Amino acid sequence: MRFKGTRVVRFDPFCDGDRMIEPIEDLVRDSWGEPDSQVEHWMKLAEWGFAAYDREERLVGVALVRHLREDVLWTIASVVDPDYQRGGITMRINTAPLMHLWLTRVRRSPLSAFRRVALVNRTSNPRVYRLLADRSEVFPHPDGREPEPDDLELLRAVCEVAGGPAPDEETFVIPGASLPYPGLIPKRGALPWSGDPAIDGMFRERVQLEDCKGHLLFMISRFGPHAPIWHGIKRQALRALRRRRLARGTW
Repeated sequence: MRFKGTRVVRFDPFCDGDRMIEPIEDLVRDSWGEPDSQVEHWMKLAEWGFAAYDREERLVGVALVRHLREDVLWTIASVVDPDYQRGGITMRINTAPLMHLWLTRVRRSPLSAFRRVALVNRTSNPRVYRLLADRSEVFPHPDGREPEPDDLELLRAVCEVAGGPAPDEETFVIPGASLPYPGLIPKRGALPWSGDPAIDGMFRERVQLEDCKGHLLFMISRFGPHAPIWHGIKRQALRALRRRRLARGTW
């Protein structure tokens, strides 16, 4: 089911923090569990925020991101109201940072439109992994290949900034990272299997999904200029840019 009337807007975590912290805490509480001071921590780390609102202007999704490098975004947190998770909001809230990154880079240098970018996130959901794996080059890979130096560099960069449990540099698994948030841990009988035997096997063995241990997989997705999702993001970005310029009376 798709929810009509929803919109995604960008906000500044530094300037809009006082206004956004309470509704984000309510969203986390309804989706994951008691947030404690975690939302304030995320807001301090984030450079961009993206919020999804429904027709009644209720916050139903948020993504907080930070640059690791000029071509790499780290999704610090991505939270979607459980009632909206199958309505396309999850995809929109997570591709909005990539769209904004593409626009920002193209404004600086048109040639950057042809360079690849990477998205770093953490997940315990095989479906999320497959969604990204179908649209990008991902690591870790179910075939057990070794990490490249750049993979380890990104892993260590996030660890240095984020704190908390450190991922294993061989498996890229973060042990017990979601234990403070019961809503993040998939429940037995409702495990989000992807339907791909290799992907599900990796989550069964590495993340120990069936044991509900609260482990997360540190994931890197690299989008080349010919990736189907990237073409869609560019089309959305160009439409947004055209609307802005028409509204200003310039082109």
